[in-house]
Amino acid sequence: FPVTADDIWVQGFNEANTKVYLIAEKDGGTGALYYYNFKTKIANKIYQNEKVEISQVLTNYKGIPYGVEIDEDYSNFLFFSKKTEHAQLHKDLYASFKGDTVYITSSTKDGKKSVVKTSGDKNPGTYYLYDGKTKKLQYLLARADWLKSKDLARVEPFKFINRDGVELYGYLTLPNGKTDKNLPLVVNPHGGPHGPRDYWQFDWRAQAIASQGYAVLQVNFRGSGGYGDKFEQAGYREWGGKIQHDIIDATYWAISQGIADKERICIY
Repeated sequence: FPVTADDIWVQGFNEANTKVYLIAEKDGGTGALYYYNFKTKIANKIYQNEKVEISQVLTNYKGIPYGVEIDEDYSNFLFFSKKTEHAQLHKDLYASFKGDTVYITSSTKDGKKSVVKTSGDKNPGTYYLYDGKTKKLQYLLARADWLKSKDLARVEPFKFINRDGVELYGYLTLPNGKTDKNLPLVVNPHGGPHGPRDYWQFDWRAQAIASQGYAVLQVNFRGSGGYGDKFEQAGYREWGGKIQHDIIDATYWAISQGIADKERICIY
């Protein structure tokens, strides 16, 4: 492979098996997606995000890559192949369900029918059956169907610069029926602390707290996954140091923005 890399992860092959798709990571960065042509021995970079790792490479029912999911703020999909089967279908579905994350979770062996899942901050997960012949979606079921979207709290991405000059990302769950000013705040750091990270998605804990009128703050502090090995390793041996500073700085940010009432804050 003609690209210098510390780690390489194979993601799949094209249908003719003349190209391999892989993610190459160097110096603790976020990694880049390439395709390597076995005949020409040339590697072409398809995509790299300087802030976050590629969450996943999208593959169709034959295992052929056609796109990537990126979670810098909201969940976003980028499609690099137009000819690969299901690439255009996924792109059209993503455009149809505006604002929601869309996955093709499984397909029949011939690819004619597929199960499609949509989800989002106010959607715990809804499943449909797509028929490639009729080009229609049929509703199947919803997770937690007793929860109604109109009653759930919205989740907003945020970013700020911490005390050390590092840009950090996080999410605010904001309660319904209240202005986003001087709210009581619950700070909710994710587990791990190394490896996991928070995403823009339905989070039942945050929603339960927000339903009682509280804002919920979740920050991807140093040590979180998804931002490259260097960022994750920056949290090593910092459980009582930089990780705490990042959580505190995110809280001060919420106060400085007028979102949180500094007299009504706790951590969970």
